[in-house]
Amino acid sequence: MMKRIVTMMIVATMAGGAGSAGTGVQLVKDGRAVCSVMLPREPTAGERAAADELRAYLSRMSGAEVPLGSTMPTRIVLGRAASFEKMPFAVPQLQSEYFLMRTHAGDLYLIGADEAAVSHAVYTLLRDLGCRWFMPGDIGKVVPQRSDITVGPCDRIEGPDFNLRSMWYAWSSSDPENTPAARARFAEWCRRNRTGGAKVGMGHNLVHGPLPPDTYLRDHPEYYALVDGVRKPTQPCTSNPAVIDIVAREVIRYFDDNPDAVSYSLSPEDNAEFCQCANCTALDSGLTDPGFSDYPVVTDRLVRFYNAVAERVQEKHPGKCVAFYAYFNHTLPPTTVKLHPNVLVSVTAQQFCTVHSVTDRHCASRRKMAGIIEEYARQTDYVYVREYDPMPGSAELPTPLFGAHLRDMPWYKRVGVRGFSWESHKSWATLMPNHYVLAEMMWDADQDPDALLADFYDAFFGPAAAPMRRYYEALEMAFARSEAHPGWGTREFPAIFTDEILSHCRAALREARPRARNSPYRERVRMVAFGLAYLESWLNLKRAVAGADYEAAVAARDRTLRLLDTLSGVNGDFVSGSEARGAITRDDNELGWILPYSRQFRRNNDVIAELPKLWRFRREADELESSAWAGADYNDSAWGMISTDSQWWEQVSAPLENCRAWVRVSFAVPDAFRNRRIILRLGALDEEGWLYVNGALVHRRMAEGENWAEPFEVDITHQVRLGERNVLAVRAQAETTLGGVWRGAVIYSPSGR
Repeated sequence: MMKRIVTMMIVATMAGGAGSAGTGVQLVKDGRAVCSVMLPREPTAGERAAADELRAYLSRMSGAEVPLGSTMPTRIVLGRAASFEKMPFAVPQLQSEYFLMRTHAGDLYLIGADEAAVSHAVYTLLRDLGCRWFMPGDIGKVVPQRSDITVGPCDRIEGPDFNLRSMWYAWSSSDPENTPAARARFAEWCRRNRTGGAKVGMGHNLVHGPLPPDTYLRDHPEYYALVDGVRKPTQPCTSNPAVIDIVAREVIRYFDDNPDAVSYSLSPEDNAEFCQCANCTALDSGLTDPGFSDYPVVTDRLVRFYNAVAERVQEKHPGKCVAFYAYFNHTLPPTTVKLHPNVLVSVTAQQFCTVHSVTDRHCASRRKMAGIIEEYARQTDYVYVREYDPMPGSAELPTPLFGAHLRDMPWYKRVGVRGFSWESHKSWATLMPNHYVLAEMMWDADQDPDALLADFYDAFFGPAAAPMRRYYEALEMAFARSEAHPGWGTREFPAIFTDEILSHCRAALREARPRARNSPYRERVRMVAFGLAYLESWLNLKRAVAGADYEAAVAARDRTLRLLDTLSGVNGDFVSGSEARGAITRDDNELGWILPYSRQFRRNNDVIAELPKLWRFRREADELESSAWAGADYNDSAWGMISTDSQWWEQVSAPLENCRAWVRVSFAVPDAFRNRRIILRLGALDEEGWLYVNGALVHRRMAEGENWAEPFEVDITHQVRLGERNVLAVRAQAETTLGGVWRGAVIYSPSGR
């Protein structure tokens, strides 16, 4: 509650004296400016930009041209407190990003602690006057028209509840939609919605930042992780004193050059290949993380390393932090050591449910995340959150997370979270109003959620506000009441977006369209309708795949792609077309999985056997032990069973000591197929595999790109025994988890060959 307490104290101490808010001030009267904007004598570029934006929007609202300088009876005095030589009242000490908004002696003062605060003051004033920026571009702007503009008496200090409010598009440099214009539109939207904040480093950086392999690996391999007996630059050897020395020097050098930074990131690289030397493993807690297939928890060793670096940094730069992601198998808090006060942790949502709030009691996954945050907050004042909106692999479908944002932000503020880094997407047609609500709640976590949403519906949809409110309430209800707790991807979406939910959405849009006859409300409702049509078409595709209706799936896929093209063509900010099309293209594997059940396939081929879903299964501990497992005569009756309609790791509860296993299944090929080609079609194999038929190696599948999810075929004509029992054995391995055969198999013969 610091923001409100500060504001109340200022009003109480200044009321009635020289610093009194006084009377209101008029800025525009009858469409003519009666004020000017006064900058410091030597304004910075940021102060000039803020003044230009304020003048431009006052003009857009009223048509008045507000001049710069002291040419009018009323002045808007704008700038950093330090930029002015003298002020008519005492300006209290302002923390970073905070500003003073005060009416005094007929003038309006917008005085910020820094350039960011000056910008925030301008956009807060414009917001108070009714301006909104709901999404990038003109379609998202709301600028009320009025011939008179007056600011009532005010005396307040305001600033954000969280010192980091970072939102960024998750696109690659090669994405064709990652254009300078698109980046500029989003940067403009972020600035106007007061996001941004402190310079907090927290990304994967532990090797390639302070310990680059090009510099050290050749002469000092001992600086890097010992993995299966080999030194590899996947992670550093954090117990090595020389590594601590080098890293501490690099962090100190960074703060020498960046005195405004809060932290230097020492977050591990994005892999689990941590050092296995005796000194490192001795520092582990011995716990495993069930959230990551019972991998050993390495948080304790890392925290001891961070503490040592942080302690040295304090000698030169007191108060500066070293930072790390609570991520992968270093998510759980340490149990054998506590964080140094200047170790900053950013808890990632990577392994948790992606549709619910941390306050949702029925979601064990998010409550686990809440408990982790609470424990870290007991150990350090520097707790941040690294989040996703939408979840990775969302296919740019509607992901109504705005309700979770409304519930989460007061909780985050209450437990002491300092800020956020949000991975976002450029798909406003399907993500509205997530980003806007998030920006608002990160600024003021205690504001009235109902009032915030009512303002959005009324300002953005005008006469269609009521039905559009019902539309978004139906979507948000689908997530909030979902009994599924999915991670990344869209596998649970067909169950979440039920026919009942879609029916409510369609009914709301039918009512909204005739109400939104005029621009810009018509275009906004149309945008949302396109987003719903995309969702429905995608759901039809998934239902056709689930029903193995190949022809219907192809038709739904083609319509879905056409809708994406339409969305992208109408407005470049409506959908991240390359991301969505990429997801649909990757899902073309699903068409390959059901192709053998299509009329087209069966016209051209004779299906000999649809292999069963359940195959014999055994994990491999030793290659010598498994040398006989490919043979047709090997007795596998003592093996377990596993299904080939999902990946192995989803079915195996035992710790993944290694990621290799075997499956076996038998099949018969009638003698009638003599002199014809016999083809094995395997739905998918994650990641590498060796395929044997009757003990003979017929194919080795190498991991390349996305082929872990792709169907493939192998000619087994010369290994098959006609009229006898045949055995297909598959040895599979994956990099970090058991993958294996996970989309079944068929044996067929091309017709007429």
